[in-house]
Amino acid sequence: MDRLRIHPRSRESAQGMLAALSRFHAELLESAEGYEIVVTLGRDGRGDAEIVALLNALEQYFAARKTGPTRLELGGRTYVMRPEEG
Repeated sequence: MDRLRIHPRSRESAQGMLAALSRFHAELLESAEGYEIVVTLGRDGRGDAEIVALLNALEQYFAARKTGPTRLELGGRTYVMRPEEG
């Protein structure tokens, strides 16, 4: 199973993202370095469709909150997600 790791900038953002991802297997972790949301993928056998749905949910969250950029990690690669400009 893959894990998507999201690194929100604040507790408020972390809690908002966690709520936006409530239909996924997500958990909020807190450490001295900050906050991390870990989403376990592949538990439902949905594969790529699950990743697309998860990214769509994050995009909706960012668009509504104008939050970003936020760092994501998946499959050993790092990505940055930003709200759309315009």
